[in-house]
Amino acid sequence: MNTQRLDPLGILAGGIAHDFNNILVGILGNTNLIQLDKKELNPFINEYLENIVNTVNRASDLTRQLLTFSKGGSPLIQAENIETIIHSSVKLVMSGSKSKCNINFEKKLPLVDVDPSQIQ
Repeated sequence: MNTQRLDPLGILAGGIAHDFNNILVGILGNTNLIQLDKKELNPFINEYLENIVNTVNRASDLTRQLLTFSKGGSPLIQAENIETIIHSSVKLVMSGSKSKCNINFEKKLPLVDVDPSQIQ
């Protein structure tokens, strides 16, 4: 019975993920076209454009998760550097803020097995 209920939900999630990914491609493509003129852009605008690219990439990871869910698959687990994931997440959250975030890690942390898009 639960499987019967999840099938339509999986189909819906897959359709939404596909449509959303098409929107992201448009945003990313236009952002990349603007970035071609980096020499003529204000450095702050370049930073904002890079934030857009990073955000679109994270949203794309989310659509991948929806597609994985829609097909009944498991998360994509891989060995990752947790420092990199945390710094990337903090940078995204803090963009546009006047506040600063200082993070101190122990030296040589081991890699962790995670789905990077889920942990972010």
